[in-house]
Amino acid sequence: MLASNTSHRLLAALSPSDHIQSEDCLHLNIWTKPQTGEKAKAVLVWIHGGGFQGGSPNNPASIGQYLAYYEDVVVVSAAYRLNIFGFPGLPGAGIPQNAGLLDQRLAVEWVRDNIASFGGDPSRITLFGQSAGAAGIDYYSYAWKNDPIVAGFIPQSGTVTSFNYPPAAKNTASWWTTSATLGCGNSNSTTTTALAASIVCLRKISFRALLNATIITDPTAATLGNFAPTADNLTVFPEYFSLRSTGQFIRKPYFTGSNAFEAGLFRVLYAPITFTDRQYDLYNLGIFTCPAGDAAAARTAHGVPAWHYRYFGEFPNLRLTLNPSSGAWHGAEIQMVFGTSEDASGEVDTAPESVIGRVMRRAWADFAKRPGSTFDEAPYRWPRYTGSGKKSAFPLSMLSC
Repeated sequence: MLASNTSHRLLAALSPSDHIQSEDCLHLNIWTKPQTGEKAKAVLVWIHGGGFQGGSPNNPASIGQYLAYYEDVVVVSAAYRLNIFGFPGLPGAGIPQNAGLLDQRLAVEWVRDNIASFGGDPSRITLFGQSAGAAGIDYYSYAWKNDPIVAGFIPQSGTVTSFNYPPAAKNTASWWTTSATLGCGNSNSTTTTALAASIVCLRKISFRALLNATIITDPTAATLGNFAPTADNLTVFPEYFSLRSTGQFIRKPYFTGSNAFEAGLFRVLYAPITFTDRQYDLYNLGIFTCPAGDAAAARTAHGVPAWHYRYFGEFPNLRLTLNPSSGAWHGAEIQMVFGTSEDASGEVDTAPESVIGRVMRRAWADFAKRPGSTFDEAPYRWPRYTGSGKKSAFPLSMLSC
């Protein structure tokens, strides 16, 4: 049962329907404030989630004005190509397999080159993102180890091993399905020449028609879509477990974690399809909890400062369902980090929620200001991740109000 109209507002914020969409989509949002604190401010660059299929940097949950104003940082959110536009796959076709990830890199390069004009410090850029956005910045940490640019990472509920993306052949099959739907050739045309002709044909189709041709009606399949990151040995690699074990990643401070009941969102999105509580517990562990711990452990094993959080916050204006409760669902922490819970929900925060939100915003900002040592110092003194024992992951917001 949905909690109230608040639930509809929160769910609508995940995929706003009133946004103007266009092929001219590679834009940045920047929030800064007049000089009152540090002359050159630390920079937080946000990569939004959405399964690499949807989502937007123009989201009421992730507006950066409060984080920038109260914590004296510069906040940037970046758009990137999605779905068939960002992740066509098609190895050997002469087009980028993962254009969306290259867009993210281009955004970071732009920030490096221009953020000083907005009061930012290009030597203190931290990438943070949620879900697919978190996976994107984890991909980044392996792809650009020889030219990192960034000083730290905060992946929230997502890593390179969190989501079981299909091989390139699945993207290719989806491409041909889309192509046939729009009259640009079918899967029986397997030659390189036929594929090239299909690409030329689809480029003449309106972006709206292309998007409509990729719609998936099955809610469980729609989460990750038909077009996803595929291994190109540039932005995505075929085997991350071996890369982790040998430390083949950017060795910069790493602050990661997940929420106590990520499935609280998917239980709503997948309705009326139902799964047991045990299945959802395994879902949480396999996709979010364990991958976050593994990612932090890999950094620790190679001497990289790493911290691992677990978010348990459950507040009236952020509940999606009441019976059963949505708990700390996938994305519930975003409003806390950005200070947008009242804007996104339309309801007032509780007193404990306000306090916890301030602590989280300060923590994210302080990590960007001093990535290597922040949490070792007062007032935090949070333990670095060790990979074993109950203190390996510190709890954020154990309160349920």
